[in-house]
Amino acid sequence: MASTQLSSELQELSSTTEIVTFNYAELDSETRAAIQQNTTEIKSLMRRTSQDIIHIGQKLRAVKQQLEHGHFRKWLKAEFDWSVSASTKFIQVRNSLNV
Repeated sequence: MASTQLSSELQELSSTTEIVTFNYAELDSETRAAIQQNTTEIKSLMRRTSQDIIHIGQKLRAVKQQLEHGHFRKWLKAEFDWSVSASTKFIQVRNSLNV
């Protein structure tokens, strides 16, 4: 599933062990301000995406527990055109973090 792969890639991108710095002083003030603003927004989006994946997993788990056997699959297909295995990946991310 693309969302689970995205979550893994985001975690991998944000957990590099090598510390690298970028010298913003080399940029003119207008470019520096624009780059720093984009950097802040990208970091916020990365956190939000991970949080969204966790929240989706929580919601899917709750719905699965509330529906009778067999209805979850039909609900997933009708509402999202997802398979059970696709939803399971969201739930697994949620469960792996013990949220």
